[in-house]
This record gives sequence, C-alpha cells and structure tokens, in this order.
Amino acid sequence: MQNKLTHKSATHAATKAISPRARSPEIKQPATIYAVPTLRASAEQIARTRLGIPASDIIEVAKMIGMPRDKFYACVGLPKSTIEKNISQQSPLSTAHGDRLYRVNRVFSRTLEVLEDEEAAKLWVQQSNRSLGGESPLSLLDTEAGYELVMDTLGRIEYGVVA
Repeated sequence: MQNKLTHKSATHAATKAISPRARSPEIKQPATIYAVPTLRASAEQIARTRLGIPASDIIEVAKMIGMPRDKFYACVGLPKSTIEKNISQQSPLSTAHGDRLYRVNRVFSRTLEVLEDEEAAKLWVQQSNRSLGGESPLSLLDTEAGYELVMDTLGRIEYGVVA
C-alpha cells in the first residue's frame, strides 16, 4: 500500500484517508456475479461464458447499475429481442453476449473500488466522459479495446492523473 500511495497525488491520498470507506467497512458492494480474475477464477469464468451465462443475469446487472433493461440493452449494444427471448425461455446467453455482460460487471466493480460510492459509480458508468471521446463507459464495452480504455481511465482516476 505504501508504494501505491507514493504514486498518488497528496490531495487524492488525503481524500482517501477520510473517505466513507475508510470510516465504515460496511460500504455496499454490488452482487458479485462474476469471479475476480485469478488464474483459476479466469479459467472457470471462461468455461462459464463458453457454456452460456444465464440470460437472467442481465436483469441483476442492470439493477446493480441502476438502469432499466431497455436502456441497458441499448447502451451496451445487446439486441433486445434476442435477450428478452433468452430470458423468457431461460436459455443461456451467447458467448459474445455473456462476455459483454462480464465486462459490464467488471467495470462497475472496479468503478466502485475507485470512486467508493455506489451512486457516483452508477452515474460515472452511464454518463458521457470527455476522456473517453464523449462516450459513456458502458457504451464502449462492446469491444476489448473499449473495455481496456475504460479500465485505464479508472486507473488514472485512482492515481490522481488527469483523466
């Protein structure tokens, strides 16, 4: 942790020291639908995604980030009719759709870690961001490059670098 703090600005470090998370360890966390990446967890997540993540997981993720399902589908580029059919028939998501849902969950979890406030995290992932070319973080998660850009931006925010 010492090494991590030396890279942060003094202002950011001071803010973190008095943050609500520092005072109260009971900060609300989102439902963890997907594992944190470790070698074993990653292998399990890959297998789970390839076999098909339950379409009903979309309902939970949309609730977690505070968006109506229709808006969520449009924002992350999921075909509404296909997803609704999967949900009603209790069939799994395609690998591509499951992977996109995984990215949304990882980005939201990381946003919570960085911002330490659930409402601020919900707003951040949904609103356009100048450092993301005027796009919302969620709208970029349809590609790996977009996912990496969002995660990089969160890293810059965490370390106090202008994002």
